[in-house]
Amino acid sequence: MKNIDIYTDGACSGNPGAGGYGIVFLYDGKQKEFSKGYKLTTNNRMETMAVINALKMLKEPFNVNLYTDSSYVVNAIEKGWVYNWKKNGWINSSKKPTPNVDLWEELLPLLEIHNVKFIWVKGHADNKYNNRCDELATSAIRNSNLLEDTNYLNKDNNTINESISNNKIKNNNTNKGKKIVIYGDSISTKNYGCGGYEHILSEKLNTTNVYNYAICGTGVSSNQQDNFIHILSNEKNIHSDADLIIVWYGTNDWYWSNHLGNVNDNDLYTFGGALNKCLEILQDKCKKANIILLTPIFRNQPPFEMENNKPTNYAYKTKNKLGYTLKDYKNLLFEIAENKYIPILDMHTLSQINNFNSSIYLEDEIHPSKLGYEKIGNIIVNFINNYCN
Repeated sequence: MKNIDIYTDGACSGNPGAGGYGIVFLYDGKQKEFSKGYKLTTNNRMETMAVINALKMLKEPFNVNLYTDSSYVVNAIEKGWVYNWKKNGWINSSKKPTPNVDLWEELLPLLEIHNVKFIWVKGHADNKYNNRCDELATSAIRNSNLLEDTNYLNKDNNTINESISNNKIKNNNTNKGKKIVIYGDSISTKNYGCGGYEHILSEKLNTTNVYNYAICGTGVSSNQQDNFIHILSNEKNIHSDADLIIVWYGTNDWYWSNHLGNVNDNDLYTFGGALNKCLEILQDKCKKANIILLTPIFRNQPPFEMENNKPTNYAYKTKNKLGYTLKDYKNLLFEIAENKYIPILDMHTLSQINNFNSSIYLEDEIHPSKLGYEKIGNIIVNFINNYCN
């Protein structure tokens, strides 16, 4: 069989939200590219769909080196997870239905046609082909002719869409008296921007029943003082009768160079492992609550003990001491959210805070100003009104 190198990447603005994927083929000294965008989908669906369509476009069996920054896809194949899911009737190790069954059933026959080696590459680093795929995927999202991800929209498909499709809020009266619990870092405190976003949620969701456990400077990993695990170790900080739980971490795990981990990690000293544990605690203790995750916003600051290194634009492109950018933590948030059937709000993209307007929306290149919190609060409220009850 002939040999070919393929790079794929998926992207999503919100999870669920508009999504796209990009593919780069390298064969016989030539480079070909392909991309598509969809109106409503998830990040993991885009990552998986990119692989499927790349292999479907091959006109004969190939030896394929397939490069992707999706640990979700690589681990599912290379560690044999997908074969166990199928063997167990598409029930995963958490005893829950496997997301995206339609895509896995489409991918597995293609792996019998081609000899595919899946190779994980670090996203948004120094690999020009991976970066090109990311450009293609994000550009596809902005296309005016986005397609329908019909299997995702179909309620019979086993995706997180099924878990949120019936959770629509019609008006503020639905939220009156609802109990809202907030876990996060300094962005979620009342210390900046004339009181943060908590008062905006209270006003627009018509409730004063808000409990805020955000602490400045903390993160998820157990390496941090007052970390998320530590907060939840106090039973008084867990509200079993909560209606809505907002979890907003990640920026300080990048800043303090905490180990990233992966989507199935259980090591409490990694970002992924600690977040998995915390979400499992909340899902177990607060069974009727709608839980939402938020991604970190724009941050124009170097990581701890790297203050002499000027950021290469901003944190989403600046590596910490372990070589991770803030986008690596964001990408893992997306994977964990989908794996646990939790909606995620891409605040980095939707807030549109960037180098050019940060002087307006940020007080100190890190924390939102009053105008920044107004923008952030409205985005969160709109998301709650559409995806939570």
